[in-house]
Amino acid sequence: MDNLQNNYAANNQTDNLKKVFMVTLICSILMIVAFILPFTTATKDYKERIEKYEDEVADEELNLTYGDLKNVNLAEYARIYFVHRDELREGEGIMYLVIISLIALFTLLAFVNTLRKKPVATIVFDILTFAGVSLLRWDFLDRGVVPSSSYDWGVGIYIYYIAMVALFISCIWLGVVKKKSIA
Repeated sequence: MDNLQNNYAANNQTDNLKKVFMVTLICSILMIVAFILPFTTATKDYKERIEKYEDEVADEELNLTYGDLKNVNLAEYARIYFVHRDELREGEGIMYLVIISLIALFTLLAFVNTLRKKPVATIVFDILTFAGVSLLRWDFLDRGVVPSSSYDWGVGIYIYYIAMVALFISCIWLGVVKKKSIA
């Protein structure tokens, strides 16, 4: 009877580990998705104005139309800052490119460590991603990029914050479940 109870407890621990891992994996995937979702979105008034010129080219170097500027994700911001780096104040374009690149790198490293079931390493990269997103958010607020008469925050920033907090919590949970399964 004891052997049967031990097998049941071991199977239950394995099931718990799988469930917690799936939650952690979903949070990591949501962070990747948040990177390509709109970080900023045009306000209603601005959207109405640019819809009149939706198919016209807004930036030839980037091949962006006005329609493309309704919703801008972090990957597009990186492209914009890279192409126009020389037109901004000295080093400013490169600084934004570095911040956005670090956000992408830390997001991917959090995902890789989630796959490796390394909750501590995942937490480290989750915190670094949080810092990068928060720094960029603060900068956009400080410069008046968002919110402004043209742009508000897009869904991407909200999903990023929700996923980062949920990943942090699920990593702690994963660490506890892993520790219990070893004991």
